[in-house]
Amino acid sequence: MYSHIVELPEGLQEKTRNRIIDLNATLNRQDEDVQALFNAFQKELLSDEDTEEEFIDVLFPYVDSEKILEMKDMMAGPVGRFVRYVLSEDYYKLFEKYLQIEKGCAVSCCSETVPVGGKRPLLHINVIDWAIKDFFALDASGLDDEEILMSCCTIEESEDGEYWQIQDIAYITTEWLTVKLVSRDQTIIDFVSDELDKKDYSDLSCQIFITPILKSANFQLLNSIIAVFIHQEEYAELFVGQVLSLHVGINPKSMMLLIDSMNEDEKLKEIMGPSLFEMLFPKEDMGIEEDPDGELLKMAADCLFNSKLRNQMLSDNNPHKVYVALWATGFYDADEAWNVANELIKDGRPLSKEVVLTYYKNHWAKKSLEVITQRIGNLS
Repeated sequence: MYSHIVELPEGLQEKTRNRIIDLNATLNRQDEDVQALFNAFQKELLSDEDTEEEFIDVLFPYVDSEKILEMKDMMAGPVGRFVRYVLSEDYYKLFEKYLQIEKGCAVSCCSETVPVGGKRPLLHINVIDWAIKDFFALDASGLDDEEILMSCCTIEESEDGEYWQIQDIAYITTEWLTVKLVSRDQTIIDFVSDELDKKDYSDLSCQIFITPILKSANFQLLNSIIAVFIHQEEYAELFVGQVLSLHVGINPKSMMLLIDSMNEDEKLKEIMGPSLFEMLFPKEDMGIEEDPDGELLKMAADCLFNSKLRNQMLSDNNPHKVYVALWATGFYDADEAWNVANELIKDGRPLSKEVVLTYYKNHWAKKSLEVITQRIGNLS
């Protein structure tokens, strides 16, 4: 994502400016709302530094409306008219599809949400802002699908040879590639698969594939990306960080494939297990007050993938281990965790029913796979 045209590759800067000039020529034919949005949009893009009032500030009142109950309401109003004005028909459709994919996504780096999107009416204003800008620049580039894909894989080594840098337009293709993969575009899927298969794992351009693949739940590509990053230790942290930053923005099918993969691959479980478990169940919520060596968290990750170990820990006299096992049980089935907890309390185990009830209401039910799936929505 970029905020100003000067952040784009040099060749694309000129094309994007020319696109703005062309749109200005017909701006007076648009209604006041579209004009206001476009003026703020071009002011930010043409500036080479942060402005006092950014495009997102002008955009927010249009999407933070009680009249907007679903995505179609937003697209039928000023925002939809503005997006249709600045994007070609093909990119307008890509933008609509992308917002449907992002609907209900709890991106951790964003603080503002807007009431858009059906059963779980949350969509980050930042998602709308980023998508408009990235699709606009990509649309202005005039590149076809093959050329965009080749740009994703264009790399250049630094002068000192110490790192690789993604070049060209790769960093604004995330939304585009996400839509293509979710839409099961076989040409795009085959291209990405071939790129992942032929990499020698020294090529960081692969990192732009991570988010689209996690959102698309394409098992073939997810297995390939796991092989690229997890089995090369220098890239494992990058992959895990991307997974954790997406959180429930990941397609639930992808999350289940990751869990299945961790069951089969000890190295993957060792690298990702504790971090994944801590993301889903914070230590303080599990009653873990002190765990300096991370042993309880590692045990929690292990029992997440091992039902036999979960049952063993439920019988342990250490209440911390019991809570950890209950949390792991609740990940799969909130009601089962609640029932098990109540049975343990009846048996005189040192568990607080009030605490368990609070956990169930505030965490287990929200974190169960069924509810996570509902939060993300149907991405097929």
